[in-house]
Amino acid sequence: VVGYNEGKEIWSGKFQTVMDTLVYELNYRFSGIEPTGLGIYPAESNQAVKPMPYFSQEINRQIRDGYGVYYYPISLLEIPWERVAEEEPWNRELLQRYRQEAQNFYTQLPSGQLTKFRQLVEANPLESLEEVTMFIHHTLTTYATYTQAPGMFPLNEDPAEYFLFESGKGYCQHFATAAVILYRMYGIPARYATGYAVKPSDFTEENGEFHAAVTDESAHAWVEICMPDCGWVPVETTPGGSEIPELPGISASTLQEVLDNQHWDFSILQPPEPERPQTRPQE
Repeated sequence: VVGYNEGKEIWSGKFQTVMDTLVYELNYRFSGIEPTGLGIYPAESNQAVKPMPYFSQEINRQIRDGYGVYYYPISLLEIPWERVAEEEPWNRELLQRYRQEAQNFYTQLPSGQLTKFRQLVEANPLESLEEVTMFIHHTLTTYATYTQAPGMFPLNEDPAEYFLFESGKGYCQHFATAAVILYRMYGIPARYATGYAVKPSDFTEENGEFHAAVTDESAHAWVEICMPDCGWVPVETTPGGSEIPELPGISASTLQEVLDNQHWDFSILQPPEPERPQTRPQE
């Protein structure tokens, strides 16, 4: 539990509670960019589970049969950290302290296991987040195929290693698990996340508003990484998503340049299949 009382800012609660809204608050107050409003209307009332977009804050008023949020897409995160550090250093320190704790906890892996993953990482020593992200993205989308029927995993074999190094077939849970392992092996805090993936194409316009019906078919799993300036950020590694992952503060051209100039060693992996589906079916 942490508490801050500096100037007009008061944060008190668990780290995760603070991280849920801190990035949103700083972006709202310092960037001058207006957030997007979103109404969410659950089919079944369940106050214990409230799906929320990343970098969001719940609207503090009741909405009939649902709840409302304001949020920022990753592309609109533009916090001027130099100004924050000058005017509200306690908030900058809070995020840095959280990142330090995440570095210790969310890089843990079982010792003496995941031998093939370790061999792959040792063959490809990388340091920057850009390199690691594109290496993981390229590995999973090139050497594994999406399928909803990957078959049974053999007994006494690690499912993640069997998925990537033997069968090369799996669905979103397998891709997300492998991505978490690889990020952690490179020392980047990562965790497995589940929720709903709703694409812009899922929305239709009605009377000047955009609506989307979200069902279990939109259920999805992905990896989150903890970035120094933005907290937890989603990264899509399942085939069928965007060709270049979206990371705040890092341009798509920079990531593409990393991919174009790569000299990675994939000798431990099975050769990719000649033809691979280009789109991911709904789950």
